[in-house]
Amino acid sequence: MVYFRLMNPKYAVNIIAGMEIMIGFFTLTSLIAGFFLDTTQKPANIWVFVLITSSISIAIGAGLLMRREFVRSALIFFSGYVIITKLMIYGGLLSFNGEILTFFPDALKNGVSIAYHLAVIAALSPPAVKNEFSNAR
Repeated sequence: MVYFRLMNPKYAVNIIAGMEIMIGFFTLTSLIAGFFLDTTQKPANIWVFVLITSSISIAIGAGLLMRREFVRSALIFFSGYVIITKLMIYGGLLSFNGEILTFFPDALKNGVSIAYHLAVIAALSPPAVKNEFSNAR
């Protein structure tokens, strides 16, 4: 987390924006490819959820690149929400009936998700980063 404080705020924001766009794009591409190749095993409600969240991820990345303050604030909020949700899953307080991704073990997916969202909060919260968004036109 100290790494983000040492990094130029513009680069930190651009890296997170790029990550969000890549995550959304690759998720959306694989979802659509699976649909057309008839290889998807996801129930309709999970398929729609993944479609919506991958599209939102792309929009978040674009919003960060355009330095939209509400996108920065929303991503910090939802990163916190994701962390709390993952901790509840680890604690056995929350479980899902459908699998969103079955290739990686749940513990790995949740651990990487927690680490990523902690890094997002750490990178987007400092005053220098907030100034990047307040100085945007």
